[in-house]
Amino acid sequence: MKKIISILVIIILVVLCSFYYISNSVKNNISDFVSNNENFSTSKNEIKSGLFNTSGVLEGVISKAQAKNYIRKYLNTALFSISANDRAEILEEFDEDQDIVPYDISFRYTYDIKHSPLGLAGGFESNGKIKILTPEYAVILKQIFGTDEFLNVNIIKNLSDTKTALKFENANFEGFSTKNLEILSTNDNDGKIKDVAIKLGNFSLIDQIKIIIDDINTNISYDKAVDFSDIKSLIDVNYNSELKIKSAEISGIGGSVKLADITDNAHSDNGGDMMAAKENLKIGEISIFNNVLKNANLAVSVKADKNLVGKFIEASEHVDFLDDKNALNKIFNAFGKGLEMNIDNFSVENSANNSLNFNLMMSLKDLKDIDVNNEEDFINKIAPNFALKGEFNAIPDIKTFLSPYLTDTELSTLNDIENSEFFVRNSDKLSLKFAYDPQKIDILINDKISLKQYGGILGIFATRDDAEIQRTATNLITLLGDVSAYYTSQAQFANNLSDMTNVPLVDEKYLITNNKKCLEIEISGFDIIVKKSLDQYDRICQKLYQDYAVANSLEQGKFSVFK
Repeated sequence: MKKIISILVIIILVVLCSFYYISNSVKNNISDFVSNNENFSTSKNEIKSGLFNTSGVLEGVISKAQAKNYIRKYLNTALFSISANDRAEILEEFDEDQDIVPYDISFRYTYDIKHSPLGLAGGFESNGKIKILTPEYAVILKQIFGTDEFLNVNIIKNLSDTKTALKFENANFEGFSTKNLEILSTNDNDGKIKDVAIKLGNFSLIDQIKIIIDDINTNISYDKAVDFSDIKSLIDVNYNSELKIKSAEISGIGGSVKLADITDNAHSDNGGDMMAAKENLKIGEISIFNNVLKNANLAVSVKADKNLVGKFIEASEHVDFLDDKNALNKIFNAFGKGLEMNIDNFSVENSANNSLNFNLMMSLKDLKDIDVNNEEDFINKIAPNFALKGEFNAIPDIKTFLSPYLTDTELSTLNDIENSEFFVRNSDKLSLKFAYDPQKIDILINDKISLKQYGGILGIFATRDDAEIQRTATNLITLLGDVSAYYTSQAQFANNLSDMTNVPLVDEKYLITNNKKCLEIEISGFDIIVKKSLDQYDRICQKLYQDYAVANSLEQGKFSVFK
């Protein structure tokens, strides 16, 4: 099936490229519409001309070499976001593949044109249908579309631009299907893109994983016609885009994920020295393994200095810049007003209308005399120019939000998190604020708690109890390994545990957790004994006994050095 789909993509791409060039090269003569071009060789050209209407049948052949050239041009443009070296490697592999287009593409194009009595120069509208004649390709198209006449082409050309609408026959092949697929575009007279839209009534792929998407509508428009072969020119182009999807479902053996009422709106404002873009994604309902969330919203914004973006593009065009220190230095020293990335709002509601929301602001600017070869200097110059702050809120709290989805036992594990010093409980919500302090090179929680004391960013996800429990569990595993290794090398135990391990012990036998004697270790014959100790009923000890490694050790009770 993969081979069939790949051939289908090649046929569609090549045919579209051919007729795209046709529609943008027409001057005035009717015959120019189909035959006066370098995109294919013509084997048949029948034209019935009228004063206001012209019809015709064209048969032509797109050679394997021409087809491969179209695909190569497309790849070269589509891969604009990767480095020139990586792009060259992909294109080199493409050039070496002699079987990427196995046969010439023969086709028949049947069309009708409405135009003025003076010809096509003043504008025209054409409707046509494409039929693939190459037997090997025709068989594949009939399998997928039920016909080898699979594509309708509508072209409306006026003095300033060309509008093209492509309508595909419905596809249905071995679990893969599409309904009502349309691709619409507007190009100026130089072939540059002004807008593109895609409409798809239904997409289904049913295999080991089932994917079903209904009613997809997406479009993007530019305030200036765009040439994607010149990526740097996009710095001064503004866009507006919109995506709407009625529903989407992905399901497999483990369950399903369903989304409903999806919208995504984005636009840019690239005036002045800065490029700026905003995007807002909304999902009306999310069902994950039958657990429902609703009214999800993600609003993000990005700003970047145009000079910085230009240097980034230049670097990526010429070298694999991430491995080139000189290129990186040029990028960092072109920061100017820098880069700002914000999550303006992330929010979601549960089935009972409780909610979570989060926002984040991050920026880096005003960098000067940066040398990435000097790591210490690099950090010292970046640190004071980096900004980070954000806020998390649970309304009314995390446990209430998760209560429709977790058991009481699972919810009880959140008690220590909510009661930790990281969160502030207000009358209607549980909050956590954080901000980067450039003077201390530290992140402060609620303006007072330093993350440095928790060993970095990851400390935010662990309470002090969790850290103590993890430390004890690690010490226990280390101790058991050390003592066993000592016996293996010495053929006997030492008189004291401390002579066989560096793990700290109290009174030569107690493992301590938060100053509590939760575990006791002793040697008996050829066994290492692990058991609960004096403070076993203390809260921290009870939590320790729930740790997976500790619970297994207590259940086993003793570890023989002969096993």
